[in-house]
Amino acid sequence: MKKDIEQFIDKFKKFNLSKEDLDTVSSNVKIMEFKKGDDVIVNKNGCQGFIYVLKGNLRAYAISATGKEITVFNLNSGDECILCANCMTDNLQLELNLQANKDTKILLLHSSYFSVLKDKYPSIASFVVELLSIRLASAIKVMTQALFTPITQRIIDFLKQNATNNQIQITHEILASHLGTAREVVSRILKDMEKENLIKLERGKIIILNL
Repeated sequence: MKKDIEQFIDKFKKFNLSKEDLDTVSSNVKIMEFKKGDDVIVNKNGCQGFIYVLKGNLRAYAISATGKEITVFNLNSGDECILCANCMTDNLQLELNLQANKDTKILLLHSSYFSVLKDKYPSIASFVVELLSIRLASAIKVMTQALFTPITQRIIDFLKQNATNNQIQITHEILASHLGTAREVVSRILKDMEKENLIKLERGKIIILNL
């Protein structure tokens, strides 16, 4: 636990915080653990703070008015989360949710502390803007693909990007939620791909043969 907090503090030392402010961060950072599938942040809960991923993977996703989900970006070990905390960017309201893709451990600095530091230190404000631009670029890319890239190609791209040793543990429903489409659409396309010997389908698993 102490080592995890020290790792978090090291992230803030580059901003040349005073000893008093570093002590404030150290005293108020929380370690939180989530099981695969747990909700980490749901937009209706409002801003919770600045997140640093110690281990695991988080999925940031949006939900449409009809209930469809689409993955906007993923956070891996060592990543920080900005978009889920709208208090960090003045007048920006972002309705995103965070969910653990696997067992995950994070460090959380509550918004009431981080906002003060952001306003006090220009280096932190610049850091927020830089991270925000990265996340927004990712969001724009996802939305552009959703609008203009055929769903079959998006499925192929997802499988290639997320497969390990040419296979991926995923259900059709979860794959559909990542891509913002219906499970029935994903199942139909996957079955067509299997007939063409591009993939092999197993229960909860997709094996890549020739993509």
